[in-house]
Amino acid sequence: MPTKRDGINMANGALASYQEQLDALDEESRELDGCREQAEATLDNTLEQLARSLVQSSEHDVVEAVAAELDMHTLLVARRDFERRRDTNERRRAVLEADSLFLRREQLLHPETGEYAVERARARASLEAARAELARFEEFEPYTWLRARGFEQREQRSALKRFWNAVTLGAHGERKRLEQCLDRFGHARFEQCVAEHARLLEVARGREASLAHWEGRYGEVQSRVDEHAELALWLDNYDAELLKALRATVADFVRALDRDGLSALHKRARPAARPLIAKLHAQHEKLRYYGGIGEYLRTELKDRRARSQSISRVKRKWSAKPWAALYGNKRKWLKTVPEMKRKGTQKRVRWIKTMRANIHDYDDYDAYSAFLYDDELEFLPYDAFAIAGEERMPYEGFSGQVLSDITEFRAEHGQEKPDYSTLRACARRAGPTETDWDVGVCDDEDADEGDEGVDDAEAALVASAALAELAEDDEALADAS
Repeated sequence: MPTKRDGINMANGALASYQEQLDALDEESRELDGCREQAEATLDNTLEQLARSLVQSSEHDVVEAVAAELDMHTLLVARRDFERRRDTNERRRAVLEADSLFLRREQLLHPETGEYAVERARARASLEAARAELARFEEFEPYTWLRARGFEQREQRSALKRFWNAVTLGAHGERKRLEQCLDRFGHARFEQCVAEHARLLEVARGREASLAHWEGRYGEVQSRVDEHAELALWLDNYDAELLKALRATVADFVRALDRDGLSALHKRARPAARPLIAKLHAQHEKLRYYGGIGEYLRTELKDRRARSQSISRVKRKWSAKPWAALYGNKRKWLKTVPEMKRKGTQKRVRWIKTMRANIHDYDDYDAYSAFLYDDELEFLPYDAFAIAGEERMPYEGFSGQVLSDITEFRAEHGQEKPDYSTLRACARRAGPTETDWDVGVCDDEDADEGDEGVDDAEAALVASAALAELAEDDEALADAS
């Protein structure tokens, strides 16, 4: 009869298999994160390009035309607000230029001759000197030790405390440190040292107040100088700042559009802008698909971790009595299912890599623009990414589980499989393209690969049964003993 040591050996093999699967899934997750970051960066860059192409001038007529094109009345509002800001800034600059402190800025702030600058420097130096004197007390250990013990109040000590101090080494320590303090500070009594320290504290506080006063006076003038410089720079570059602000407003507006909003914008936009809008639409779809793939990978990772943890728990129990008999057949749980999962993981990770690569590599945005613009065509972005890919997408029995909108689109449009002929015809009508539309077509040839021989529910039942058998074995052994 097999022993639990045999079970441990099988468990080690199962754990190694699941760790291999976890590593493969983790690696693909990292690759997916990189694709997601690239799509987000492309989205940002394309928004900037689109805003520059649409808003080529800050002239009112140009802005008005762009607002109509985008159906974006807020763009004209933004321009009016910017003009009002210019008027406000010009009035504020005029106020500053008439301000007495601003007019005297050279007399007050010059580092060598300016009144406020000189007084501030003098106050700062005076405070530093006072702090240096304080440091002679506050950084001198004998002084701080005596102050912490309340030595200056020794006359107020109770008779018991004076007696206890006399019979311990406390008196010796006090006398030694007292001599060091009196010698350092040149006083006859410790109370005089404390009084000098208190006087220096008051001096330092007064000098801190003086410095704060001159810092405030200096800051009043400097803030006016800084504000005037900022206003002058902004007003001198008003046209460029206005154009920059209008473009940012357009970019924010387009960024907030969903897939339907981008499709509608694509149809009413000028022809030159459509490929950029199509590129934005495609990035949104790429990110959405990356999200679905990522969710699938997280589910698979969670499954493999749960299986590993279950086996590890049982292995620890078996390790307590490795010589004991191993009841029940554990091969399906520890050999058959891990091997099926290993093969299935290899296959699914390969399919996921193909899906990710085809989605990531897609860049024929002229064709994508044609798909969006065709009123008679309702297309699934996944199909565009698939038909232009270098490798076939996996069969839709799998990809439809990962990306639910594939199955939903097929059901809604009565499609048993993708209609690539319509996409090819539309792309070719749009003009020459680098994409070879006759390759990369996915079909159902791989459908027979989808059956792994055991599904997750069955494998979970196997694991539960094994744990139940183990519990029964342990109880039986406990009863027998």
